[in-house]
Amino acid sequence: MEKENQVVPRQQTSPPTGIGEDLKNSINGLFGTIKIAYPNFMKDQDVSLAKRMWALHLEGTPISQIESATVVMIDRHPTFPPTLGEFKAIIKELNVARPEHEEVGPLRLKYDGNDKIAYRALDQLRKLTGAKKLSRKP
Repeated sequence: MEKENQVVPRQQTSPPTGIGEDLKNSINGLFGTIKIAYPNFMKDQDVSLAKRMWALHLEGTPISQIESATVVMIDRHPTFPPTLGEFKAIIKELNVARPEHEEVGPLRLKYDGNDKIAYRALDQLRKLTGAKKLSRKP
């Protein structure tokens, strides 16, 4: 009767991995894409160790970057899946800052009280941006 009242600690069914759910789902999606795109990749083999290694090396990488690289990898590696190093290179390449992404400071123009110069500069900016002209008030 004493055994019925004893608390038995719950045993874990699998060891904790320390990997977040989002990363785990992303890695599963990545390997699902690899399995479909490259049907002979790790055929009849357990991929759980490979998934853990990829998760370890991609930990800290934004999920959006992993997903973007997953889409691009098939075009870059049409015959064989990329190695982990090649996949990380795709991520790095996709996230290189390009000039059009650089923040630009405000345009500094001298204003001497002449509205014609200001309107001319405004017209030039509109031409550059494709904005429609506004009617000028006298």
